[in-house]
Amino acid sequence: MRVWKFIFWIFLVTAVSQNHALAASGLQRINEQGMVLSLNLKQAIDMARHNNVLLKIAQERINEARGRRWQNNSDLLPHLSFGATQGRVFWDNFASQGLPAFGVIGPFNSFDARLQITQRIFDLSAVSKFQAANEDVIIAKFEEKLAQQQVIAAAVMAYLDVLRAQEQLQAVEQDVRLAQKLTSLAQHQLGAGLVTNLDLIRAQTRLAVQKAKEQGDIQGVNTSFLSFKRIIGLPLSSEVHLIDNLQYFNERNFEVLDAVHIAIKDRLEMSIADAKLKYEQYLLSGANRERYPKLEFYGDYGQSAAQPNKYAHRAAQISVNVHMPIFEGGQIEGVIKQQQSQKTQAQILRDDIKTQVEEDVRLALQTLATANEEVRAAQDALRLSAQEVVLARDQYTNGVGNNIAVVDAQTTLENSRQVYVTALVGYHMARMNYYSALGQTDSFHLSSSE
Repeated sequence: MRVWKFIFWIFLVTAVSQNHALAASGLQRINEQGMVLSLNLKQAIDMARHNNVLLKIAQERINEARGRRWQNNSDLLPHLSFGATQGRVFWDNFASQGLPAFGVIGPFNSFDARLQITQRIFDLSAVSKFQAANEDVIIAKFEEKLAQQQVIAAAVMAYLDVLRAQEQLQAVEQDVRLAQKLTSLAQHQLGAGLVTNLDLIRAQTRLAVQKAKEQGDIQGVNTSFLSFKRIIGLPLSSEVHLIDNLQYFNERNFEVLDAVHIAIKDRLEMSIADAKLKYEQYLLSGANRERYPKLEFYGDYGQSAAQPNKYAHRAAQISVNVHMPIFEGGQIEGVIKQQQSQKTQAQILRDDIKTQVEEDVRLALQTLATANEEVRAAQDALRLSAQEVVLARDQYTNGVGNNIAVVDAQTTLENSRQVYVTALVGYHMARMNYYSALGQTDSFHLSSSE
């Protein structure tokens, strides 16, 4: 059964790699042919996940943690080695060893070759260290998932920034068209003798200001696109069209207590804090277990001779060694105190993160409610300012007064459009902040324009 699972995972990884390769070649083809790449938010997030450096580093840290686990696991596994020595003794004084009858002997050769095995039979501290190393891998996996959420948030913010720049440009383009119409109206009124040349100059000045702002917003769109393509890993020379838009929609949100409960369960920061607390607990347990006896088996088998093929005979031995510290100058006690402090620090940080999660959720809900009301108020202001322009233009067309009221109404409409765009972007950013506070960043979505 495990073999089939392994084959399935190999197939899945290969398929994903092939899909990424096809996607990369497709992007290159699009870039070379000058085609426009249409992206919705989900596609942009997938590209960022595949290309972002932060996520690649987080994935490598999992491998690093696995390497540390292998190092700790070695203390629990048998160690097998082979050693061989060939030596020559020229003089050996047996009298110095309490055997005066033998005097000095030599020279003679000695050869020894052995296969050696050692195995820890009982070592609780090594078990605790392995458990800590296993928890270290879990922490690295949680941190990789957290990096994914950070990449998603960055991609979403970049996507929203492009949409904001485009909405602002569209609003300015509407202002330019309106200023052109009012300039034409002023020219007509001047030709009919209903107004003075001052009205025409006033309208032309307004048109020139709007065109200047339009050029600045065009540059803003280009800058936002460059940042967006950099974040998701697209060639900076590629042409991109964003499918999703900033359309307003009101979502049903969780109640405060329910949202806090979900966040504590789903936020990766909490999972990491819990895992780090377990990690420190295992290290503390390992430090305490250093006082316990350790039992180790040793055995070897080989050949002993004067030379490899002279007077050779089999040689072997086995032994069971017990080691237990009695007094080591306070080394173990010092490690225990150090690990106890680190566990306490991990507990303090975990409790603080829990409080921070609740604060994030409450603040996100308040910000989202405020942003929701700001959008509605901006919608009303935009509708009323548009009506004001129509009424002022009708009065001016009928020859009632000059175009000061029209220009003022136009300015109010321009400001209302900018306020509405700002409120709309702020609303979606508040939504993103809300999803992040819940630990559900990948659930964020926008409306599609297609």
